[in-house]
Amino acid sequence: MAHNVSPALQAQLASARAQLKYANIALKRTLALAHEKLQTDLDVALAQRNQAQAESSLVTIQQQANEQVMRAPFAGTLHYLVAPGTVVYRGTPVATINGRAVPWVDIKVSPATSHDIKLDEEAEVSDGTWHGMGHVLSIGKNARSWGLIQIRIKLPVGSPLIPGEWARVKLIQDGAPATTVPRTALIMHGGKAVVFIITQHHAKEVPVQILADTQKKVWVKGPLKASERIAISGVTRLKNDSRVVMATAQDNK
Repeated sequence: MAHNVSPALQAQLASARAQLKYANIALKRTLALAHEKLQTDLDVALAQRNQAQAESSLVTIQQQANEQVMRAPFAGTLHYLVAPGTVVYRGTPVATINGRAVPWVDIKVSPATSHDIKLDEEAEVSDGTWHGMGHVLSIGKNARSWGLIQIRIKLPVGSPLIPGEWARVKLIQDGAPATTVPRTALIMHGGKAVVFIITQHHAKEVPVQILADTQKKVWVKGPLKASERIAISGVTRLKNDSRVVMATAQDNK
């Protein structure tokens, strides 16, 4: 629909390209001098590190620039309210779309799961009192939230769901069934999702893969059994083989 051009970001992009060009030249020079025994292995390692950092910085800024593309949220006829090249501020109306908005639900799934999802694929959506069939409208391109990919599900026109409401979405996937655990049971250790199962009053760490999540529940895949007890309170203080005192609802009264 439009592309937001940030002068500051464009300057950062130009600077990052210049720094990478300089780092490449410096690395080639250092390698040549090292070949003549005029530079040490440490000098080569530092030049390689500087080149890698400059390349990584450029990739990050390029990704930010790519994300400044504004896409239409639904189908319709586009009418621009400002001319191309106009400087706008946050909240400035840029364009209008004449057409019927398409209601949607956003879900988050693991990158591995997103690879198996196709555009326009069917999904069952429900809120406890209503259920209907939706279709995959878009598949995200980054995993910045909990390492998950955002999937947008288009709802049927006339669905009773309202903005901000939580809903349950079921995508038909091949493979092992997912296990549902309370969100409070899930923690991140070293960039990996884990839950703790309780065995003979001791905690055991079990790595899991996040498939999808809601405000209260998380669908995971991992070596969990239906009969196992899962810690849902104080999990951030647990370690492997920590002794656990289990409480029942009666104990808390």
